[in-house]
Amino acid sequence: ETAPTVSRLRIRARSSPSSTRKNSLDSSWQLLTGSGYGIYQISSLLNHSCVETVIPMFSPITKCVSWLALRDIRVDEELVFSYTPSSQSFEDRRAFLKSRHYFVCSCERCLRGE
Repeated sequence: ETAPTVSRLRIRARSSPSSTRKNSLDSSWQLLTGSGYGIYQISSLLNHSCVETVIPMFSPITKCVSWLALRDIRVDEELVFSYTPSSQSFEDRRAFLKSRHYFVCSCERCLRGE
């Protein structure tokens, strides 16, 4: 028996007017969104993985973030997105995460050194 999956996912969250950078989607997101900082309460709950299951879609008109599933997601699977552009090299991703987010990624892609 296969686990149920989610093939479409939409989580919408509005930006908060706060200027704080804690739990925010920061300027590394500018490549995807064209935006700067924003506080997104639901989005701040998502963890990082270089093997992402969702990607953010930012609407400059509504100031909302929607999350697009990249593939079918099992009901019990964690929603994760990459804090770095996925096209970056292993070394560049590792250096960025260590200097900006203060952790070393241990996703399956990084464990393989890719």
